[in-house]
Amino acid sequence: MVRYTAPSGISRLDSVELRVRDDRNREEDPVLAGSLTPEERRATIWGPYRFRIYDRSTEAEGIGRIPEPFSLARGDVQRLTLETTFPHSHYGGGSTDWEHHYAGEPLRLWIVCRAEGHKPWELTVDVPEQTAEYGAWTLAH
Repeated sequence: MVRYTAPSGISRLDSVELRVRDDRNREEDPVLAGSLTPEERRATIWGPYRFRIYDRSTEAEGIGRIPEPFSLARGDVQRLTLETTFPHSHYGGGSTDWEHHYAGEPLRLWIVCRAEGHKPWELTVDVPEQTAEYGAWTLAH
């Protein structure tokens, strides 16, 4: 659940855009250079969770990195469903090793908030595992 609680001068967010961040920047990762193409790297979420995809037409990348943007009034809650990620095609350890590698790691997000009359602002959030799986996180400006 995502909840908007502040600031008092902005009663509504016209758009909240979420994007799952990878555990680290892998664009120049020499270990992967020989095994994965740049497209395969971008098609992998390097972390424990992704957003569940219900309708592929609304998912920007089709892998669960970016859910549909939503609006949010102060005090309201937006529910989103998470599911575990899966390894890339060249990962040798399989799904069980992949899940073990990311066990206990936070869900890392970039968040862009837009409100009429204000410049968009960006937040980075690391949501602890138990909160990402069972609870809510709060957007504050």
